[in-house]
Amino acid sequence: MSALKLSPILCLLGAAVPVAGAPITLRAADGLKLQLDAARPVIRFEEVLEVKDAPDIYKPGVIALDQSEPAPLILSGRCEYSAKAETGGWMNRWLALNISGVYIDGEQMPEQSAYFGQYDHGPQFNARVVCPDKPLRQVEVKPTGDGKFTDITLKPARYLIASPHGAISALDGAYSQPFAIKELGLSGTATYQAADDYITIRCRFRSDREADRAVSAYVAIPFDAVGGVWHDDVRSSRKIEKGRVYRRDDRWYGAGRDGYEDRYPLACVEDSRGSALAIATDLSEPRVFRTEYDSSRKELRIRYDIGLSPDAGRWANQGSFAAYVFTYNGADGFRGAVDKFQRIFAWAFERRYGREGMWIPFVSPESIPGGWEDFHIRFVESLGNMGWEQAR
Repeated sequence: MSALKLSPILCLLGAAVPVAGAPITLRAADGLKLQLDAARPVIRFEEVLEVKDAPDIYKPGVIALDQSEPAPLILSGRCEYSAKAETGGWMNRWLALNISGVYIDGEQMPEQSAYFGQYDHGPQFNARVVCPDKPLRQVEVKPTGDGKFTDITLKPARYLIASPHGAISALDGAYSQPFAIKELGLSGTATYQAADDYITIRCRFRSDREADRAVSAYVAIPFDAVGGVWHDDVRSSRKIEKGRVYRRDDRWYGAGRDGYEDRYPLACVEDSRGSALAIATDLSEPRVFRTEYDSSRKELRIRYDIGLSPDAGRWANQGSFAAYVFTYNGADGFRGAVDKFQRIFAWAFERRYGREGMWIPFVSPESIPGGWEDFHIRFVESLGNMGWEQAR
């Protein structure tokens, strides 16, 4: 496969501060190149802030916005609920304030929700930050469930965006970039390291504020894949057209900035010539994240949504993430990217148990009509059947 040369990784909307010294080119043995330049930051941090004295624009029905630029909104409210049956105390969209919208170009914005506990409680407060990909023409807020909803508000918000732009220096075979971002109250160190067939971008940081807060951290890789292919999974892919953001139709979990999270630890695209690029997260460090390709900005990105709290014990006011960038054989599509990913994280895919078989939860295998023998059950998750699989 021919070597793929990347443009410098750019931070979206990050302010660049010139720093003396030539850019550094990071090279993997398979030909992947990444240029590091202190004047062109690699990592972007983003925080959504309330706007002081912002008007409440909520009303029942359709709310016209006609945004000229994509701008965040904050939906909030209270819900009082009395459970009529056992629910397990779930919190999901079935008892929630849900907001949907339409972009200026007519495309639908995926629904997002501020959810409430499905158990007996008085007025419970929750909020959801809405960050549209494109300018919104209109939105609509619809409560779901039979709770009593009060104090519903929808207010404009704003982004605070900044990037590390400190000097980059060599450190033990890698490159290190200490930073302090005063406007965001964040400080830390980013490191960049090339291996034989991938490049790692790692960052550890802390909040200088003694308060709970949430930030999003991006790694954005310039790569012109317009006319190429975005892979949703091994069975489905889409041609990349101009003016769109490509994500998987991921499951709504309620966590993170918009409540959605990737089902796969990587994203991969191919350009119109067949050159292929993937970005992935570290399997040993679970994080709430989403991957995407923005064809307007021609960027393959990963976004980490990170909560910072002074009550987090040894991780008080601290956060971290690690992203991996690599090429793969574009002719193999999604399978090729996954194959490369599994080789990078070979330890996570080792076979450690000799007796393979099905997993069955919550019930006894003995209760299966007609017998359990031909199901090849090896793992049983049931308090009443502890040790069942070891006895066979």
